[in-house]
Amino acid sequence: MSKVRMHIEQRERDFWKGEGDLLDPLEEVAFIEHMFQSVQHDIDSSTPDRFLSSATQANSNRNPDLPPSLSRGLSYRASQIENSWRSATVDAERRFTNTRSDLEKQATDTARQMEHRINDTAQRVEERTNDTVHAAEKRMAETSHKAEDHAKDTESKMLQVAENTAEKVLHMLKDRRGPG
Repeated sequence: MSKVRMHIEQRERDFWKGEGDLLDPLEEVAFIEHMFQSVQHDIDSSTPDRFLSSATQANSNRNPDLPPSLSRGLSYRASQIENSWRSATVDAERRFTNTRSDLEKQATDTARQMEHRINDTAQRVEERTNDTVHAAEKRMAETSHKAEDHAKDTESKMLQVAENTAEKVLHMLKDRRGPG
C-alpha cells in the first residue's frame, strides 16, 4: 500500500511542478487503480478463506483480465493511436495526391518547354538553311556574272588579238608582194 501512496504523492508533485504535462491523467489513474488492485489481490491471497468476506470471494472468482479503469485508459489510448493513424494516412494520401499532381504539372511544363525548344531549333535551322541557300545562290549568280564578264573580256581580247594578227598578216603579205 505504501508503494501506491508513494506513487500517488510523486505524481501529485510532478503535476504541481509542471512536469505532469507529459503525463496522461487517465493513464495514471488506470495505473494507480491497477496497483491498488494488485495490492488488494496480494492481501486477499495471503488471507485465509475463513477471514474473507463473500464480496471479496465473488470478486476473486471473477478474475478479470484488466481493471475497468485500466481498460478505459487502454481503450482511450487505442482510440488515440487509431486517430493518429487515420490522420497520418489522410495526410500521406494528401501528400501523395499533391506530389502526383505536382509531377504531372512538371511533366506537362517540361513537355511544353521541350516542344518550344524543338520548334525554336527547327526555326533556327530553317533560317540558317535559307540563309545558306540564298548565300549560295548569290555566290553562284556572282560567279556566273564574273564568268560571263571574263568570257566577254576574253572574247574581246581574242578578237583584238585576231584583228591585230590579221593586220600583221596583211602587212606581211603587202610587204612580200612589194609595192604596188
